[in-house]
Amino acid sequence: MYLMKHNLSKFTLILLVTESVLLGTNQKDSERLWFDDVEFAGGTYTVIDNYPFYAGVFVKPIERYDLKFQNEELLCASSIIGRFWAITSGGCLFLISVNEIDTSDVFLKSGTSFANGTELTVRHMRAHDADSVHIIDDDVNLGLIRVKQGFVGHGQIKVKLASESYRIRRRSDCVILGFEAIGKGVAVNTNLLKRIDLIALGDEDCKHNVQFTNSISKELSFCAKWSKADKNVCYLESGSPVVQNGVLIGIMNGAIMCGHHKLFRYIKVSEFQKAIVYHEVRIRNRIGVVFVDN
Repeated sequence: MYLMKHNLSKFTLILLVTESVLLGTNQKDSERLWFDDVEFAGGTYTVIDNYPFYAGVFVKPIERYDLKFQNEELLCASSIIGRFWAITSGGCLFLISVNEIDTSDVFLKSGTSFANGTELTVRHMRAHDADSVHIIDDDVNLGLIRVKQGFVGHGQIKVKLASESYRIRRRSDCVILGFEAIGKGVAVNTNLLKRIDLIALGDEDCKHNVQFTNSISKELSFCAKWSKADKNVCYLESGSPVVQNGVLIGIMNGAIMCGHHKLFRYIKVSEFQKAIVYHEVRIRNRIGVVFVDN
């Protein structure tokens, strides 16, 4: 995994802000990762059958690191785009790098609505060991994970991606997905899959009250808010997919949205069609991704 060639400074800033301000913790336990005490709150419960492409990215229970993982831990989220490939945020792969986690200790779970599900408790859950990880742009916006055990199941599993011709219409509906809680520090840790309804906005609507505007360029992102403005929603699950009419249009990249009436910029998947196709050519391996227009 070669991440040092990329621009990682924006993620370092987000890590510092997250730990000292948004999580409200002055000192973290040396054996705890910085994302242990955050949650995906608000929204409604859903099931994996509605979003079969969703796959959590986990680290295996291991003890050979200074940061010990006595149990498997959820790192971030990803979306299945091919038989052996999932797409996630650059921030997700940055978490793996900054915590010096070996790729062989990372795996994905598909086919489960429960982050803490196992093959014994969730009938259709499958584990997929990470084979390699790839950052596909210099600014660490998006990443790809190749797995050893392919994503298979009944019916269509992989999600279609918005092509460079796809247009996200102003005031259109979309949803973001994530597991309800991460880590042992959350008071109520049910680990169920949730969805939050969002409304995509135009740039003219996003001039004020937007979180982390400097971390993502306007050209590569779009702005959205949750549809129920009276709710406080907090989440930190880098790689969480934003879906519109069954099409992956956005990905959350290594940041938080917390508080009342806050907006956030999400990576616009359509801007990376050329980068993904170029990656296929570079590695001489067909991913199997499907791009669609409106």
